[in-house]
Amino acid sequence: VQQINTEEFKVLQQSANELKSETTELGYQLKNSATNISNETLVLANENLEKSLRILGISTLCSIIISFILMFLMSSKIRKNLNAVVLKSKEIASGQLKNEDLAYKGTDEIGQLSASINEMGHSLREMISEISILSLDVDRQSVTLFESSEDVMHGSKQVSITIEEMAKGSTTQADNAASISQKMNDFTSQIMTAREESEQLVRFSDDVE
Repeated sequence: VQQINTEEFKVLQQSANELKSETTELGYQLKNSATNISNETLVLANENLEKSLRILGISTLCSIIISFILMFLMSSKIRKNLNAVVLKSKEIASGQLKNEDLAYKGTDEIGQLSASINEMGHSLREMISEISILSLDVDRQSVTLFESSEDVMHGSKQVSITIEEMAKGSTTQADNAASISQKMNDFTSQIMTAREESEQLVRFSDDVE
């Protein structure tokens, strides 16, 4: 019986050793598998990190490029609108008031400046129109005044002739007649001066238009 128990113990011990060896082997395999998985995960994480960094770098570069493009487009638009305002102001300064208004209707500083330039052009056009109407009235009055001056000149000549004829009979009357004739000539000169000034006003109004 003791011999049988010893043999069974040896069998059990051998089985235990084999199980121990298998367990140890499985432990090594499990450890190796865990290590491999950990390494693969680390490599994958590094690859993902590098990919994320590349994507971040590309995104940053694209953002910078897009920002420069937008800045260029905005600056070009602002420069274009400013040039239009400057050109319109130069046209108004040179007397060209019949051009179209500025089309920019923004609410920023350039839009306010454009509105002011347009309003100034309208005001100047209205002012020139009023001056033109006034110059026409002055022209008509100057024509009437010229016709009256011609009548006065003709009458003064007749008066002068009559006075000269009357002066033949009296030296005193001749002196008075000469004085009257001189005054009539002075009045005629003043009328001619007023007519020349009205013509200059008409020419100035035409030049302004």
